Amino acid sequence: MNFSFILLSLIFQSIIITIISCKKQSKQKESDFELSDYIKWAKYNNISIYPSLNFTQEEKNLKTLYKLFTKETIPINTTLLKFPPNMILNITKILDLINIPELKKQYEEFMDNEIYEDDYSPELKKDEAFLTYILYQIHEGRKKMTKTIFYKKFKHFINTLKISGDFNPLFFEDVTLNKLYLSYINTLYTKNKRNFEHETYIFKSDSFYKRDIDYDEYLPIRIAVINSGLAINEQKMLIPLLNLIRSDYIKYNCNYTLEKDGTIIIYSTKEIKAGGELIFYSKEMSNAQRLLFEGRTYPELNYYFDEYLIPAFGISLYVKFNIEDTDLEFNNYINLLEEGYQEDAIYIYKAHLDILKRENTPEDETGKGWPYEILLNNLKAFKEYIVNFGKDKIYEYVEDKQDRINIERVILGDKKILVKAYEETEIKAGEYIDLSSRRTDDDDNNSEL
Repeated sequence: MNFSFILLSLIFQSIIITIISCKKQSKQKESDFELSDYIKWAKYNNISIYPSLNFTQEEKNLKTLYKLFTKETIPINTTLLKFPPNMILNITKILDLINIPELKKQYEEFMDNEIYEDDYSPELKKDEAFLTYILYQIHEGRKKMTKTIFYKKFKHFINTLKISGDFNPLFFEDVTLNKLYLSYINTLYTKNKRNFEHETYIFKSDSFYKRDIDYDEYLPIRIAVINSGLAINEQKMLIPLLNLIRSDYIKYNCNYTLEKDGTIIIYSTKEIKAGGELIFYSKEMSNAQRLLFEGRTYPELNYYFDEYLIPAFGISLYVKFNIEDTDLEFNNYINLLEEGYQEDAIYIYKAHLDILKRENTPEDETGKGWPYEILLNNLKAFKEYIVNFGKDKIYEYVEDKQDRINIERVILGDKKILVKAYEETEIKAGEYIDLSSRRTDDDDNNSEL
């Protein structure tokens, strides 16, 4: 091998190394440029950002983490970010910017649908669903959507509407969730999954998208929309930059106010030291909801706020009455935190006399005994499952250490609700039935499960 050949080889290798290095630097610069370009776009559109604030990004576990730090100490009650009304997006404003008559008609038709009528915040959930429908079409590259003013003006924001890098929603762990069959988190998962699947069924019908919708692609966008923005007056508000700020229900140091003119102001709730990260107030929700959609829980929140659902027709009733209708479980729920939930349950059971084999039951007060028997049997099955659901089962069903901790917290909250509900219902049922004889019957029935 002569000297000239060796020299040419070295030069060639040097060129290749330089090209690879330039590509890596180019990628890094491009990534940095995207964030800085987004910030410039926000400021150009009159989003005010406190001078000492600086956004950063890093890659962790194949996810992009965004954080907002302050270079200087910020006093309490300082305005940190200010969003003018034209930069706060609700479904009405987005539809106006897209300006496709067919899409507006679809939205009106979807809002008339009764998909969420028996749920909390039906208007908000419909907003979130239709926003997901729009973002899904953009994500799929539908040219009619990407040529709109909405996409052209807000594409920087649209591209960041993903599941936050801080979150790892348990919603995607369907095997684990199905093993927690009689827990509230499984009920919540099953209920939402059926609703999300129903949404995609509607959106791919002839009067909507007219194309198949990949549920696995739809779901991450749906959950990202749930976790993004603010819920104000039963409307979903999407706000640029806000979804880049880390949130926390306990350790937050900033919150928001809505001004009369529609401006939203983010302000400091306490002094933030130089080098400190801004952490936005996270919305109130139970550990079960937070674990399902965000993948985290708080030890302080081993209780529920306004909703704890169990199927009115649980597994014990399916066994006892040989029920064949598999949808009955998912179409009738009892909220154990709602005043008068026992009466709601009795109404459901009386409406299904044919299934419960009580054709000749009187409708006066003497007819209240048998539905209380059914309700107590149903509650007891859930209560005993949760009370006996110890760490050994969690370790058997769940591999991830943090998931085990989170699920244990959820189960602890379940236990408090179910024990209390069963005791309350026993007292109420004692007015109509002999509890001592019923307890013996229950023991026999539950041995079948």
